Amino acid sequence: MQQIDIQEKKIYKEAKQSLESLFRYQENVNAKKDSLLLLILTLYSVVGQMLGMGLVVNDFIGRIKWRKLLL
Repeated sequence: MQQIDIQEKKIYKEAKQSLESLFRYQENVNAKKDSLLLLILTLYSVVGQMLGMGLVVNDFIGRIKWRKLLL
């Protein structure tokens, strides 16, 4: 009877370690996905802003008298 209790404790301990390992793996995978998504969204917004400002700046070329504004 005591031998069965020891085996059950060993099985329980191994199962617990396996579950903890799986949870850690899942957290790491989710963190990497979130990090990649953030990187993609950041790059998209930066490139979009650069292109947008390029269009806006081109519209202002020659129309604004910068000397009058700065003085």
